[in-house]
Amino acid sequence: DDYTPGFIALKQLLSQSLIGMINALKIVDDVIIVRDGGSWRKKLEKPKTYCTDYKANRKLSEQDDWSQIWKTYEEWCNQCKNIGMTVSHEFDAEGDDWIAYWSDNLSNKGNDVIIWSTDHDLQQLVTLKDDGTFVAWYEKSAGLVLHKRADKRGVLPLDFFLMPEDSGNMIWLKENENWQA
Repeated sequence: DDYTPGFIALKQLLSQSLIGMINALKIVDDVIIVRDGGSWRKKLEKPKTYCTDYKANRKLSEQDDWSQIWKTYEEWCNQCKNIGMTVSHEFDAEGDDWIAYWSDNLSNKGNDVIIWSTDHDLQQLVTLKDDGTFVAWYEKSAGLVLHKRADKRGVLPLDFFLMPEDSGNMIWLKENENWQA
């Protein structure tokens, strides 16, 4: 393979980010990585009322070698799979659909789930079941988002490095300034 230092660094950055998050949480039993496989939604006929500008501003930089970036990411995911992590990727299955599937599947089995993603739309998956099982969403700049009832149920699992901040039906846990990864 003709890897440039940039593509090697990409794999290292992905690995360091994942290891940093696992070490910070200290309660991780399993890691599931999801990858977009395209979108079945794009194959549907668009209704006449559909806004054609939706996500129209998303363009890939032409100066980057995206085929090599995606190849490097795919290789990194395969390496994660080879060491026992679950990697979900199928043709025409979007990453957010996989995340919804795994969140529902795992929480229904009594497992707590933390979704680590920059996609703020995934906050809609945040739940707290009557048995205390939760699905939370995390993004570094936003913090951890748990359902509002989590505070009353005593299931705030991450207050050792996050500080609570109320917002509507959610609890936003911001990174504690004194916490070091």
